[in-house]
Amino acid sequence: MKKTLSFLTIAILLGLGAFFLYDNYLKDYIPNIFHLEPIELSVYAPSSLRTPLDKVKEAYQSENPSVTLTISYKSSYEITKDILAGKKPDLAIVASQKDLQQITSKALIAPDTQEVLAKNTVVLIAPVDSGLNSVEGLTSNKIEKIAVGNPDSTSIGHYTTSILKNMGLLNSLEWKFREQKNVQEIVKKVGDKSDEAGIVFRSDALTNPKVKVAAEFPQTTYTPITYTMFETATEKNEHFGNVKALEEYLLSESAQKLLTDSGFTSVVTSKTDKNAK
Repeated sequence: MKKTLSFLTIAILLGLGAFFLYDNYLKDYIPNIFHLEPIELSVYAPSSLRTPLDKVKEAYQSENPSVTLTISYKSSYEITKDILAGKKPDLAIVASQKDLQQITSKALIAPDTQEVLAKNTVVLIAPVDSGLNSVEGLTSNKIEKIAVGNPDSTSIGHYTTSILKNMGLLNSLEWKFREQKNVQEIVKKVGDKSDEAGIVFRSDALTNPKVKVAAEFPQTTYTPITYTMFETATEKNEHFGNVKALEEYLLSESAQKLLTDSGFTSVVTSKTDKNAK
């Protein structure tokens, strides 16, 4: 009888100790699996990720009903500007290595949290019935307006300037540029035939049936386009475990498929690919 009471006492003490440890130290570092307290995670993401991330959000919230994802879509430049100004989203994604380096240099990224989410390429677009089918065709007198991003405030604008400069075409084409505030505006201008051509990421070209990919820019003319996700540096991340769970989901095969369906290049090797090796 005494032994039974001793075991019971030990079990109760261990249980109380585990509860104390969880409630005071581990609660913020374990994903919201065993309890259903409402959790809201803030995410900053480039506008070009809107289509696949909206689908990821729907799927993730369906599987995790207590979690709400609040995604703010902006240019990488605007995301960087916000973070430098003190904003601290739970998770941020940028498509510009220049912006990523700027945030890193200010020690605003939590250690060991950078992860490449996806990759992209740069393409030339034109109205679906256009005869334009090469980058060199931009020099034609028939092409008078080329929709591009602002090189100082958009990733695609920065890449456009760099690519055309490397191809020796920047000086001859610059007078045709019609700068837009984001990639969606570029696609819209070309789709509406306001401009005869535009330069965007491949993923953006697939969002409008009124435009076609007229040509691919040589990948040797620009640095690889990577979408890097990271957690912002903070004294204590109250949602640490939940953010980690979201990151793992974004790198899962199901989420990566949503990205590839939208024109991005996956960074994850599928199980099928692994088995084939």
